Amino acid sequence: MAREHERSGDTRTDIINRAVQVYEEVEEARRQGKIIYLYDPETGARERLIIGTLPPDESTT
Repeated sequence: MAREHERSGDTRTDIINRAVQVYEEVEEARRQGKIIYLYDPETGARERLIIGTLPPDESTT
């Protein structure tokens, strides 16, 4: 959190609130069965974002 505070100048409260908002969005997408990827526009590479554990029957592709 200290690094983000130094980088952005945001208050710690703002940083925590933003993190909670991101977490809520990711969790809602996960509950809906959606898959989230990080995309690198420079290389075109994409990487699946996994937070927590996958259900036993879910592929990691």
